[in-house]
Amino acid sequence: MHAAALESAAELEKTVPWFSRDMTPESFRAWATWADEAWDRGEHYELSILAADGIFLGCVGLGVDAASKSANLQYWVRTTATGRGIASEAARVASRWAVQELGLQRVEILITEQNVPSQKAAEKSGARFEGVLRNRIRWEERAYDAHIFSFIPSDFD
Repeated sequence: MHAAALESAAELEKTVPWFSRDMTPESFRAWATWADEAWDRGEHYELSILAADGIFLGCVGLGVDAASKSANLQYWVRTTATGRGIASEAARVASRWAVQELGLQRVEILITEQNVPSQKAAEKSGARFEGVLRNRIRWEERAYDAHIFSFIPSDFD
């Protein structure tokens, strides 16, 4: 995961708030420990995207809001694997799992306005575009408009 993130540094630093070029393998191990514990609590589900040969391609994660039976879905794919529909397929599969297995009523995908590749992946996944939320995402002391897409259970009937 660390190698994939460093490979993708130019794209990640422009599109996701969690990435820093200063990240180390140890910081990724600490994050993985947190993700395992959050999974056990039912708060966050992080899934690796692997190629058939086991190569790490990226992640798709679901941050769950139990009270509203909803989740925020996020994804990233390493630079050498983009443009092959991997993110859109992962988003659809994870969303289907969330509504069918976790019983969620809604999966949202919030994407900053400038992250056009992720918007295209959300569209290709079959998520429904619902609009633009003004000043919805805050990152590095700045507010960004966000495109919002969603899945609901009937999208998988």
